[in-house]
Amino acid sequence: MSTVATDSLLDEADFLAELGRLDTGMTAKRRSLEEHMIEAAAQQPAPIEPAAVQEESVVLGRVAAIGFLVLMAAVGAAGAVLVFHDRLGLLLSRIQ
Repeated sequence: MSTVATDSLLDEADFLAELGRLDTGMTAKRRSLEEHMIEAAAQQPAPIEPAAVQEESVVLGRVAAIGFLVLMAAVGAAGAVLVFHDRLGLLLSRIQ
């Protein structure tokens, strides 16, 4: 019976060939962390103006919060009308 413990996922020749392909792509000298960070910083795009983005996001957040508050107040009022429709009808009939 064949099991994972008895069978290798790669036979010896395939494993050595794969290992050889991995070794050819590596550099002979490892770079220091500073060199890597300098290269990564050079490849990053220039940042956009944070002040303009922050102002737009603050205004958009306030508008969204006000809209959400109004929507929830309307949903609450509609729910109250559904629950207390009999009392609302009684009040409206007394007004007329």
